[in-house]
Amino acid sequence: MLSVAKVSSSGGAANYYAQEDNYYFLGEQSTTWFGEGAKRLGLEGAVDREMFKQVLEGHLPDGSDLSHFRNGENVHRPGYDYTFSAPKSVSLLALIHGDKDVLNAHKNAVEKAMTEIESLASTRSMETQEKGIAETKNLVTALFLHDTNRNLEPHLHTHAIVANATYDENTKTFKTLSTDKAGNTQGFVEVTWNNKIALGKLYRSFLKEELAAQGFEFEQTGKNGLWEIKGIPAEVLKEFSTRRQEILASVEQDASQKSLGVAAKDTRNAKDFSNQDEVKKEWQEKWNALLGENFDIDKIKVTPEQLKARLELKSEQTAAIDKALPEVIADIAKSKAKFGRAEIADKLVDKVYFEGGGFSSLVSERIDKLIENKELIITDNKQNYFTTPAHLASESVVTSLVSKLDNQVHHLRADTPSQIALKIENDHKNLNLFSVRGRRDYDAKLVRDLQTFAEDNHKTHIVIVANHQDKNALRGKLDKETAIMTATDYLQSDYADKSGLVMTVYRSEKMHLDSMSGILSKSYTHQNTVVLLDTGGLNQKGLTRDLAVDLGIGDTLLKESAERKHIVMMNNVDKNDQLSTALKAYMGLAFTDKNVVMQVSQATNTNTNLREKLTALTRQTLLDNGLLGERTTSIQSKEPAYIKLDAGGKPDYRNPSNYQKGDTIERMNKGKVESWTILDVSRKDKTLAVRNNQTGEREKDWSMSRLNGDYQLFRSVKDIEIRVGDKLHSMGKTNGIRADQDLTVIGISKPNIFTKQKIKLEDSQGKTFTINAGAETKLGYGYVEAVGKSQRGERDVIISVLQDNQTNDKTLSDVQKGADRVLAITATADSVIAKRIDLHRSQISLTRSLENMYEVTSLEAIKNESVKAAFDNPRIRKEINARIEAIQSKGDWVSFRPSNLIASLESTGRFTKQELMQYVSERIEQGDYRPMDGKSKDLYSAYYLKESVQTEKHLLTLIDKGIGTQEAILPEAQKLLEGSSLNAGQRNAAEMILTNQDRIVNLQGLAGVGKTYQLNVVASLIEQYRPDITIKALAPTHKAKEELLRSKQITDGDTFANFLITVQQDQTRFDKTLFIIDESSMIGNKTGTELLNTIVERGGRIILSGDHSQLSALESGDVFRLGQKFSRAAKAEMSQIVRQSNDILRGAVEAVAVDKDIRKSLSLIEQQNHDVARIKPEDAPASRIAEKGAATYQDVVKDYLSRTPQAQEKTQIITATNHHRIGLNKEIQEARFENGAIKNGVEMTIYRRENLSEADLKTVGTWKENTGNVLKVGEQYYKIQSVSNEGEIWLNNGKSNKMINAIDSTNELAIFRAEKQTFYEGDSIRINATDKNKTTENNAVGVVVSTQDGKIKADFGDGMLRTLDPLNNQSDRHIDLGYTITSMASQGGSFENVILYVDTNMKNFVNMKNAYVDISRVKDHLQMYVTDRDKYVELVEANSGVRSTAYEQDLAIKQEILSSAGKLWESARDLKSIYNFKERFDDNVLTQSSRLSFQGKETALLLATSDENGRYTGNLVIPVNPYRGEIHFNESRLEATDEARFVILNQGDSEKAAEILTLNTLEQAQEFKDQEKTVIIALDEQDKEMKISDIVEESDKIAEKLSADDLKEIEEIAKEIIREEEQELVSSKAQDLEREAEKEINSPRGRDENNILRHTLEEEHTPKVKELV
Repeated sequence: MLSVAKVSSSGGAANYYAQEDNYYFLGEQSTTWFGEGAKRLGLEGAVDREMFKQVLEGHLPDGSDLSHFRNGENVHRPGYDYTFSAPKSVSLLALIHGDKDVLNAHKNAVEKAMTEIESLASTRSMETQEKGIAETKNLVTALFLHDTNRNLEPHLHTHAIVANATYDENTKTFKTLSTDKAGNTQGFVEVTWNNKIALGKLYRSFLKEELAAQGFEFEQTGKNGLWEIKGIPAEVLKEFSTRRQEILASVEQDASQKSLGVAAKDTRNAKDFSNQDEVKKEWQEKWNALLGENFDIDKIKVTPEQLKARLELKSEQTAAIDKALPEVIADIAKSKAKFGRAEIADKLVDKVYFEGGGFSSLVSERIDKLIENKELIITDNKQNYFTTPAHLASESVVTSLVSKLDNQVHHLRADTPSQIALKIENDHKNLNLFSVRGRRDYDAKLVRDLQTFAEDNHKTHIVIVANHQDKNALRGKLDKETAIMTATDYLQSDYADKSGLVMTVYRSEKMHLDSMSGILSKSYTHQNTVVLLDTGGLNQKGLTRDLAVDLGIGDTLLKESAERKHIVMMNNVDKNDQLSTALKAYMGLAFTDKNVVMQVSQATNTNTNLREKLTALTRQTLLDNGLLGERTTSIQSKEPAYIKLDAGGKPDYRNPSNYQKGDTIERMNKGKVESWTILDVSRKDKTLAVRNNQTGEREKDWSMSRLNGDYQLFRSVKDIEIRVGDKLHSMGKTNGIRADQDLTVIGISKPNIFTKQKIKLEDSQGKTFTINAGAETKLGYGYVEAVGKSQRGERDVIISVLQDNQTNDKTLSDVQKGADRVLAITATADSVIAKRIDLHRSQISLTRSLENMYEVTSLEAIKNESVKAAFDNPRIRKEINARIEAIQSKGDWVSFRPSNLIASLESTGRFTKQELMQYVSERIEQGDYRPMDGKSKDLYSAYYLKESVQTEKHLLTLIDKGIGTQEAILPEAQKLLEGSSLNAGQRNAAEMILTNQDRIVNLQGLAGVGKTYQLNVVASLIEQYRPDITIKALAPTHKAKEELLRSKQITDGDTFANFLITVQQDQTRFDKTLFIIDESSMIGNKTGTELLNTIVERGGRIILSGDHSQLSALESGDVFRLGQKFSRAAKAEMSQIVRQSNDILRGAVEAVAVDKDIRKSLSLIEQQNHDVARIKPEDAPASRIAEKGAATYQDVVKDYLSRTPQAQEKTQIITATNHHRIGLNKEIQEARFENGAIKNGVEMTIYRRENLSEADLKTVGTWKENTGNVLKVGEQYYKIQSVSNEGEIWLNNGKSNKMINAIDSTNELAIFRAEKQTFYEGDSIRINATDKNKTTENNAVGVVVSTQDGKIKADFGDGMLRTLDPLNNQSDRHIDLGYTITSMASQGGSFENVILYVDTNMKNFVNMKNAYVDISRVKDHLQMYVTDRDKYVELVEANSGVRSTAYEQDLAIKQEILSSAGKLWESARDLKSIYNFKERFDDNVLTQSSRLSFQGKETALLLATSDENGRYTGNLVIPVNPYRGEIHFNESRLEATDEARFVILNQGDSEKAAEILTLNTLEQAQEFKDQEKTVIIALDEQDKEMKISDIVEESDKIAEKLSADDLKEIEEIAKEIIREEEQELVSSKAQDLEREAEKEINSPRGRDENNILRHTLEEEHTPKVKELV
């Protein structure tokens, strides 16, 4: 790493750096002079202490004196200390093991890094007219190699002391190094300081190169690009790193580099070299104890042979991936229209064995190749989801056939009236689409009605189903003569080529599009009538109904009349109570003879097998109630394992993921069962280690290819207890019992010593079976099954426990097919379920979605755009952009420095420095990275992304595109709002929402103005007058979402993150949905793009509601504020604050919200004249704003505990950081325990989330640091097992392994660390993560009521107790103490009383935005604790907290360019009006359109540039020699904004052929003199091929196209320049020209030229503004 510090004293520096003790172990070569400046001074070799001191004082060997005396004291700044510290493993090998090559690698790396730093050297330039910075590229540096840290541990580091001196070639003197800024340019000190992280990484990069050449390998050890040499164990490094542990112990977690630096100074001790020999001896002894005396360094190096073997292995593995990848994709695509990158990787991990790192990178490369070959199509902007061309082709074919069939007519009649027959008769179309909702019996009735309809019309009726399960289920409910067949059977039958058919496609949602296309094609050819019955079940590929609706073809809803009576919903049942609720319902039916089964899905966030748990509970309850017999026996239950299929649909026995240790393999051989137990599975060799169960011997390993259909695989083989009355289910054919049978144990014989016990079973038809006790069977308990498993309609009742994501129409439709009655138990609210069960909802087709995304209209164009997207976003770009996000998130959210970028990514080893520098340099050159100062091109300056500008422009365009495109929701809203309780501002906002015709509107409201109340009034009116419109609330946090849903008027809500995850899983349309996006200030570019694109693409409307003065998103961009500032869409503002209960607090909030006056706000807070209720008034703080010594944790605790219990309940403590939140919670809990307020504690494992941005999650170092922590992926939990240098993260959930890649990580991921926390009865407890299967939301705060049995029962304010079971449910570990919350968590909430704790040392969290949010949360009483009030005021006033955006930065630079260009244009002269001009230059369209400019020493022609709309964008500058009439075309340059597209030299007759030139053919413009000919210069070569008619239509004359704003802006610029600079400019330029022409002044030619210029300058009038163009 690199640290940078000022050298404060030349004498002190000379004494410290040069003392021998500091390099005792390294010898004489520990000091040396370095740098070109040092060489010029003759300073070489070892550093002399006295000479070093003189140089630091400014007295240089060549006699130069840079000293500067003030009051008799030399105040010359001595220099700067650049300290390069080697990784600990390098220090150990160099200093203890004594490896000189390693030591030299460090020295070489330091010199290379210092060479780079030297290239940045500069001094102040005072001689030119424009003062600034002059590059010098030389330094005077002394290098001191030191070997210990303050704890006398091995610590190899070099102090590079850069003297404050550099040689200036311009003045031929030594001068001081440049500091501070000159204009937009930073001095040497600022540049190196701002890039110290990058320069430190550069040193490590050089060091790694040196060491890699020696054969070493490396392990990444931190998120900042830190690494160590591979082979030196972590415990060894830790043993020699007590100094680092001291520093880390003194700061909070996630401390910045600056904080670590301060801590290093605060904790350091003076070095003690009193016994160096003893120190080195101790080092060696410790080293030997840890690694042994015979440590061989060569064993941790990689040999050329090993490298060759790795390359060969990688080649083999690449071939394996290439072979498996198409198979995997084909397999996934069979069941899914859209699938993710992670799913592909998961399947490949199963099929391909891979050694070493790089698997995921290789997979991504091969996926990119498939995209390039158009075998995969990208479906999202992040390139994480795909579809296949085959699927899109199927969509296209089915869409076409649906349209054709819809236009084919029939003349059938409904002689036997039925609802479905009459509809078909009336429509007269061969395509008939029905949405059916009911039980199997109802479905069967409809099919019978269609059978009758066909017979009445003398047609043959055939029923086509998707699978044999539906065929068998339907067969039992229809007459035998009804023809039922699968799609495959139909297409292979004679029916496929027959006409005169009525074809019913039953459960069409289950029919894949490729099958459907065959069916519809045959139907269209033979003009048969098709009836599609869509029963609304789960589907991924059966999208026919959605395609039809997309075409505008309506479906008819057919509902069983008593349908809702058949489904009973028990909602708001907490996850931990769902099993007991299901059991109670089951027991209520247990005394009847009903066929009942319970259904439950195995939750991924629990350690318990829920089906086994519910089965055990059920059997025990039945036994307790006398419903199971006393006599017991057992059978062996064998559960068949599922063998995955290959791409051809055949069992894939060679797939290692099919097998697990402990599985049983069986085969029938000559009537006898042979069995083997799997002992181990080799994924590499695809072999199985097995034990023969007949002999007990281990056999030779089996190849997986040995297995075939003769073998059966069983996953679970166990003995299960059997009693009379038990319910069983057959999992396969067994003992004469067919598969999938329900059975009841009706008898068990008495045991005796002579015969085996017999078990008598009975099936649902009354047939009996007898089996022996202890027999091997494929029987299991039949009490519980998977959700949706039973679909044959044979059950009387199904009790189904549904996860939140299962509470939808599709799942319920599948469940309903299984029984006459359904009881559904879920945590989801009834109002949400009602919205989800929308029987008319359809999905947008993938084709339509991609057409919208890519803005094209054909399949081939979609493919091409997908390829282009992949090429525009290669792997290197993805990783660089992820790193840019990480860098931006640590700064201003806009800028980054390429030097830091390159160094960070180079340290990963995935790209070389050369690759990165080339890529970044190209981006700078092409304008993808734009300099913050508008002109820099180097790697060390700050840049922002053109892509960010385009994103923000796109969002603004998206908002404006929706203007006037919608119908008003309630045109009569003004009348409806009369007499409402809304105030004027609220009423105006409500009226705007209800009457505007824009797709997206903006609602700005200060904190506490009643936005939520007003939105609920709007929702009430919509529900009353527009029930066809659904309202969905979205918010960044659950707290904000709950605020919107609190009144119950708005009933459906979600967080941004959950919503975006959900919509990836389907293509649901939102045509009749109004989205209220609350707290919109917390939407950044990424989230904003995903939210707005998704909703708009699917037809939704949006209210962006928020307050741009409140906290921003944890990502770049400020969508809401930009929309307020730049969009033309409808807006409303609400400014009447109503939250606070008194004028004083209201005034305090207004002071920061409106006036931005923190002093006034604090003054008003102090004036609060009432207090909260207290049991100890004497413990109340003396001031409403306590500070310094009165602002400690203890003071906050004292205040809180002095309040009455009721006041405490209404008091929320708020602080900025999690560090203080945890600290305050701990102090309050301890104090409450001591005073007896809480008791009966239980210690539990809880999960605390690591504070990581999405950008952080894309860096390998982040994952390395979190190895061993818990990762939550959606609702699943994994332990982070290991992380490779290539970014592969291996996870384990206790059952299986999973691999993900850091760069492809998504916002579904969250990392948690497990910690112990004690909870007491009476504690305040807070939920801090989402579990939609619980009835408590994230951020919910409750009180612990009980801590018995290791569980928590808590009351969250609604009177219902919730049970939390962290031991068994991982999702219940997202809890913490709830006394204190962070400012971020508080946004969107309001609290009666607030205690605010502000630590002014946390500068990043002290600004006007934070102050506003913190202060505005309170309703009645605010108490502040500020560590330093003056500093607080200073920081808040200095930092508005307003998020800068790339769009605004770009706009500012463009304004600067336009201003500069406008000044230049205004000061220039029209060539054709200059006296005697034609004698110097030819008269042509080029010179006629130009102006002559005198800028500095340069004279040039100016041509005005324009964008595609004809707006002025700057100038094309062409240097000329006005004396000789020479035009230097090859030196032309653009001084214009990046929108510059054309120079219109002449706009001629549109009927005449036009000329389009480019900058390369600019000289040809002189050939055109015909004023009737259009001549244009295209500034982009690609525009050369445009049709001139297109350009002319886009661009009229530039002056005519200038907007009023443009003209006003340019006029203001022109007036200012003309008034202040014209005379000075003209005279100055004339004098310059005179001096240049001095040599020719006495010649006739010279006198003529001089006279011409003088005459022109005197006579020409100032141009008018319109002449700018």
